[in-house]
Amino acid sequence: MLDEKICKAIRGLRKEKGLTQKDLAEISNIDKSYIGKIERQVYRNLTVQTLEKLIESLGCTDEEFFRYVMKQEVDPITMEVI
Repeated sequence: MLDEKICKAIRGLRKEKGLTQKDLAEISNIDKSYIGKIERQVYRNLTVQTLEKLIESLGCTDEEFFRYVMKQEVDPITMEVI
């Protein structure tokens, strides 16, 4: 469930910052299709190094990012992040 929250946080923060996947790809020097896979949770083996690049590219500290991650709600029935 934490991996789902992290993926959704990346997408949520990107959108809040008004960035497209292409923008984030250019800032982070990570392929746009890879970012799309992360956000859709198709690719789940996100390395710490890649996560660090994304957090920095989103203009967050690690603490701010994980606070955002933990604020997400989980449906008590399906246990999915909503």
